[in-house]
Amino acid sequence: MDYRGRFCCSADEMLGCGYFDDWVQAMSSHFGFSSNHNRLIGLDVEWNPNTQRNAPRNPVATLQLCQGENCLVYQILHAPYIPRSLVDFLRSRNNMFVGAGIEADAQKLLEDYNLHVTNCMDLRMLAEHVLVDYSSCLSLFSLSSLIMKFPISRS
Repeated sequence: MDYRGRFCCSADEMLGCGYFDDWVQAMSSHFGFSSNHNRLIGLDVEWNPNTQRNAPRNPVATLQLCQGENCLVYQILHAPYIPRSLVDFLRSRNNMFVGAGIEADAQKLLEDYNLHVTNCMDLRMLAEHVLVDYSSCLSLFSLSSLIMKFPISRS
């Protein structure tokens, strides 16, 4: 399978057809990385907001992973089970997971699905050391717009 570009399907389709395992395998062996190099993997999670005051947070609904142009949007909330390949991929020390507020995202995955994300780096912390115009409250959307010098569509 060729995973160039975005890739998305329902959790049942992904598990039933082996797409998820194939994607993880492709990302694990892609780009000629040897086992002593970290692959940079973008990670983000989404969940439905809670409309009731003081109600607990809804569980993570969507897990987004991206390596270069190879992106996967996984509807984890509707998955009948968590594939072993996902558990191993998130725990691999050969992967460096990056994002804005990634520690909170990793904590949500741990609390909701007992998934451990190893090797996390918050891009806002890196930006604080590199950018002059940096504000620590920037979102990934705002941070990418600042670095790329033009507005980015959220769609």
